[in-house]
Amino acid sequence: GAYGAAAGGGYRRTPNKGKLSLEEVNAEAEEAEEAEEGAKTTGAKTMTFYMYRAQSGESYPIENNNLATLSGVMWYVHNEVVRMSCPRHYNINRILRFKVTMHNPEEVYNGWGDKHPQFGPFLAFDHGQCTVPNATANYFDKYGYYVGCQTQHGKSYPGEVFWYSLPGPCPAEKLEEKSWWCKVTHPGGQCGEPDGGSSCTWH
Repeated sequence: GAYGAAAGGGYRRTPNKGKLSLEEVNAEAEEAEEAEEGAKTTGAKTMTFYMYRAQSGESYPIENNNLATLSGVMWYVHNEVVRMSCPRHYNINRILRFKVTMHNPEEVYNGWGDKHPQFGPFLAFDHGQCTVPNATANYFDKYGYYVGCQTQHGKSYPGEVFWYSLPGPCPAEKLEEKSWWCKVTHPGGQCGEPDGGSSCTWH
């Protein structure tokens, strides 16, 4: 008889139908490979996708900032940037697109029971500083410098309205107050090849 991949791993014996055709052998082999690949991808995953940010004509790193999906950034522009008075909020005049690769720590995947999220809780940043009280002790020390995500419910925009947080060095301090020592001891999550380490979660 032949063996096929079973749900949840392992194999199940199929009824003996005599000699299998080449097509049947290949189909069962592909099914087994898919089951094995599925087992390998449980847990925190490496993901690559686009994030968007509305900003002024100035150029600066995206670390210690909030980004969004395209629908998310358009909601932000329509509701918090375009106003009746001038100048515009933060002098925003363009939308930038970034291709981001992320891999959050296993502590994030296992930190919320059976939910097993790929993202941690969203953390707000303003002028390069995380504005959530005690974020270092409550989040970064426990789960690493993870990529956060928040769904904007009830927003009448096409597509997925998500906001993201990308922690960088010394996230608890303002831009002008980030000392060299703070950057060394609190390195943030940006790195060359994200592997899910506490300080290597996004690029």
